[in-house]
Amino acid sequence: MKFLLLLIFIVLINLMNVRADIVDVNFGKENYASQETLQAEINFNINLLKQITVLNFELLDNEGNKIPVGYFLTKLDNREYYVYFNLPNINSGDYTLKIKDVTYIDENNILKKESKESKFSIINKDFIIQVDPAILKVDNPNDFPEFTIKIKNLANLTNITIGTEDEFIQLFNTFSIINKNEVKTFKIIIDSNNLDNFNKGNINVVYNNETYIIPVYLIRDLQDLPERNIPQDAIGFIEENNIINKTLFLDESIEGSLRFKNFFNETILNLKFELTNNLNEVIELELIDVSINENETKEQYLIINKNINATAKFYSGDLILKNQDIRILFPIYLNFKEREQIKEEVEDNITVEEKENKTTNLFEETEAEEEEKDISENKKTLIIVLMVILITLIALGLGAYFKRKKVIKQSFSEFAESFEKKK
Repeated sequence: MKFLLLLIFIVLINLMNVRADIVDVNFGKENYASQETLQAEINFNINLLKQITVLNFELLDNEGNKIPVGYFLTKLDNREYYVYFNLPNINSGDYTLKIKDVTYIDENNILKKESKESKFSIINKDFIIQVDPAILKVDNPNDFPEFTIKIKNLANLTNITIGTEDEFIQLFNTFSIINKNEVKTFKIIIDSNNLDNFNKGNINVVYNNETYIIPVYLIRDLQDLPERNIPQDAIGFIEENNIINKTLFLDESIEGSLRFKNFFNETILNLKFELTNNLNEVIELELIDVSINENETKEQYLIINKNINATAKFYSGDLILKNQDIRILFPIYLNFKEREQIKEEVEDNITVEEKENKTTNLFEETEAEEEEKDISENKKTLIIVLMVILITLIALGLGAYFKRKKVIKQSFSEFAESFEKKK
């Protein structure tokens, strides 16, 4: 018993260690081409003892060999960084971006040094561009600052269009035809009259049906603003379930809303949604940046396995809602598995219209969970039947035993009487 409790304790500790990742790395695109400009947003979940520099980064091939590149690192705050660099001319395949020698003090006041490795893929593409800079950090947005972005075409002749949905970003010469190895410059102005409460925007570079997103971060001067002490429970998710834990077939897609509410006595600005670990491989979010008024309730809409591209494995992590004052988590666990052959044949007989009309809510049972439930109920039924049979057999056995004992006892009495008579 003591050994079992110790084993459970060790497993729980290991699970806690897996969950407590020191840093989240979010790449700008699902995959890149050789020589393209890679972007990665770096969010630390710990207080760094020493701020990171370009010396903390390494690009590794699938055999662990270091590939030299020139990194550009932008610090947004004490926990958030942005790195970009031009990939060298390398073969297609899987590669790793390593953040090494991250030093911090953990919750037990112990000095630690750890590293984080994040994998990405390089694939062959017909159109390749390089962008400089791949992020804009605007330190004085009230001064109508101007910027230029250089875009280089490394492949075939292509049209480049840049655009934005943010009113505070003004773009000039938004369309251009770029020849191979040619560099074009685009001018950007931050319109200080339209800043409102924004702290982030995007510039979209569109070429050959691909979109390259350049984030624009506004760093506000907070000296003249009153101090705000926003508690961690000022905002929270308000679903009955405090976790999403689902089992799905590979061809299943579910969707639905998670509600969150502002319990604070004023508007909370500049909130941002993020997915950790491998959840962004199978989950699409409707909202990324959001602000929420006092006592207001809003919804984040999630689509899980929208493109039916999940693989048979576990996907786990957190949906994070945060700003500089608040950080709340909603745990998500997804187990994708393959259908049995019989189930696949039944599914093939379902019409396309029936499939299109069938949707599963986040908190409803999936087909995989219904199947597991049926299997579990069948097992329970089988156990009950076996127990009834066993009890019946035991009852019949006991009845036969006592009946035989009685018969033996009567026969012995009769034998004794007959014996006495003979005497």
